[in-house]
Order: sequence, then structure tokens, then C-alpha cells
Amino acid sequence: MNEQQSESLLNEVLGTIQHSKEMTYDQVRVLHCLLGNTVVEALHLIDTDSVARLECGDQAKRHLYRIQDTVEAPKEKKETQLCFLLPRHCTCGVFLSSVICEQKALVCRHVLAALLFEALQRQQGIITLDEETFAEILYTWNPPTTHRT
Repeated sequence: MNEQQSESLLNEVLGTIQHSKEMTYDQVRVLHCLLGNTVVEALHLIDTDSVARLECGDQAKRHLYRIQDTVEAPKEKKETQLCFLLPRHCTCGVFLSSVICEQKALVCRHVLAALLFEALQRQQGIITLDEETFAEILYTWNPPTTHRT
């Protein structure tokens, strides 16, 4: 299966998840065939409430995702990644190396976790920021340690 077909299948599965607002075992199996253990890692991030959608202002026309990476990091060294869904982008090294440079993967675990967060229409983890704080995050690529809601 080429990259375009894989991307199309990924989007189709995400669309069916979004329509039903839940994941079936068959959908997890298809995602696992496409993405391998990245699916397990992304689901772990969602299950541990490590995904947050950061919205700019009350209108929420601009948003990004903050992922507290708990998969491989020890408790004292949790890394935070920032992701966009359109276009798909993540600040992690895996995204740069495996997705962009080597083109071995469709997405990293952080982008997949954000995609699943959106498809499942999770309401827990949505944080509204003022425009100044949101702009600072975009400018520095550094998520705040405390949040103003």
C-alpha cells in the first residue's frame, strides 16, 4: 500500500470514529496494521489524559494540541510536544526524522493522539487561552506549565 492509500485509509477510519464517537476493536486493528505500535502509544496518551486542546479565545478558530509524553519518559522527565492537525505537524524528533525526512511513518504518536482526541470528540482537556498567551506559545514553541482558563 502506498503512502497516499495509507493516508486515505487513516482518514477514513478517523471519519468513522468521529461519526460514532467511539472506537471499535476492528478500527484499532486497522490502525495497528497501518501504524504499528504508534496506535497503542497514542491510546495510552489519551487514556492518561495527556492530550489537551489549546484554544485561542472564546471563538476557538485557532487551536493546537499539547501532549504530555508519558510513554517512554520517566515520571520526572515528561516531555511536552505541540501538534497541529492541519497541516499535520509535531515538535517531536520522531515526526521530523520518521515522518518528514525518512518518510517511514504517516504520523507520530502525538499527532495520532491529537487526531483520535478530535475524532472521539473528547471534551475533557480543552483549555481556552487568551490571545497573548496563545501567541507566546506559537512564537516560542514552549507550552506554559500553568494554564489560564
